[in-house]
Amino acid sequence: MELLGNIRSSIYGPAYYASLTEKPFSYSIKYFLSLAVVLTVVLSAVMLFSIVPNVHSFLSTTSAKILDYYPSDLQVTISHGKVSTNVTEPYSLRLPAELMAKRTASSASSSVPENLLVIDTKDPFTVDEFKNDHTLLLLTGDSFAYIRDQSKQDIDIQPLGQNFSMVLNKGTAASFVQKMRSYFWIIYAATIVLVPVGIFIGTMVRLAYLFLFALLVWVFMRMRKITSGYKKAYQLGLHLVTTPLIIGVFCSIFIPTENIPFLFTAIALVMMVVNIRSVPSPVSAS
Repeated sequence: MELLGNIRSSIYGPAYYASLTEKPFSYSIKYFLSLAVVLTVVLSAVMLFSIVPNVHSFLSTTSAKILDYYPSDLQVTISHGKVSTNVTEPYSLRLPAELMAKRTASSASSSVPENLLVIDTKDPFTVDEFKNDHTLLLLTGDSFAYIRDQSKQDIDIQPLGQNFSMVLNKGTAASFVQKMRSYFWIIYAATIVLVPVGIFIGTMVRLAYLFLFALLVWVFMRMRKITSGYKKAYQLGLHLVTTPLIIGVFCSIFIPTENIPFLFTAIALVMMVVNIRSVPSPVSAS
């Protein structure tokens, strides 16, 4: 209840701001940290309510598409670094329809390959042949080539190695997808942890912003002939940003629009003019 009262007074309370000159700097730091925690909890609860189901839907849909995308007739056998298949080569696996649609809509579509994977275990690798295949990935008889940098068309070639052996078919693809799904909980847990951590850190970044804003508060106090040091101006700033922080959370929840430049500072300045009226000078300069 004390925190709620302090929040209310920080939004509007000239007498409260006058009393802050007699309170230690740690009092306002504790207030700001408490406010940051409250806003983090509120915004995290709202965001996670929509983010977690979206993450679940994305992971479920993506894993299902991976399985559907893998050709039922394709088997790739790698034995001690040597590749063989059961299909006619070169074998092309085109980009998924969704990526093809983005490729078509992109202004740089001409630079984006139309194939995800080309398998050619019979012919030796050449850069020209790789480019003619219009693919992101190329599996040869003993190596794996891919485009490392799309803009520069840099190609990286990785030998498979004599100790590498595996069989890849529809069954192993299904097993991989099933194993991948068993680790989804890690992504859910990471989301639940990282969202509030990110919001809290974003709020704490305002402490650095306050180094500049406190200068404006200090100048304003001097203009009103209020003798006080920069440290006390920073302390008042910790409370003056209450309203813009709350409005920022409200807009994040209800008004998903583009940020208005300098809106945070403008609101904080209004709070400064409204609240800092007759702050007495502290006994000892801070």
